[in-house]
Amino acid sequence: MNVSRTATLAAALATAATLAFAPTAQARVAPSATSLTPPACAAGALCGYAGENYTGGMNYTSRDKTAYATDSIGFAQSRSVYNNGDTYTADDGTLRGHCVTVYSGSEYSGRSLKLKPHTGIANIPASFGHVRSNRWADCTM
Repeated sequence: MNVSRTATLAAALATAATLAFAPTAQARVAPSATSLTPPACAAGALCGYAGENYTGGMNYTSRDKTAYATDSIGFAQSRSVYNNGDTYTADDGTLRGHCVTVYSGSEYSGRSLKLKPHTGIANIPASFGHVRSNRWADCTM
């Protein structure tokens, strides 16, 4: 085998290995800070959508919630969520933001997913369930 073919084969195998072992959650994490914010998601809010890909009925909050009603459109029936939280530069020069952790159980229990500002989950995994509570916290970007 010549050097060029060996390098090409090695690159292809490395790419395949990366894809095979990449966390599947990365495929579900949606818009980055450079992406457009989903429709109607207010600045500084966590938005929950009844449909995948930020569609359907929507609800939002900018506060901690210990429990959502089981009929809460956008949260208790959520299929996608987006954190439109703020970012800022701290006194020490580090970029910080308002992250939010969503939980599958009330009172901040069950499975959890942390969302940095301007990120979302376009298709919440069935294994997570629905958003039943959320908590905000400052975080390093």
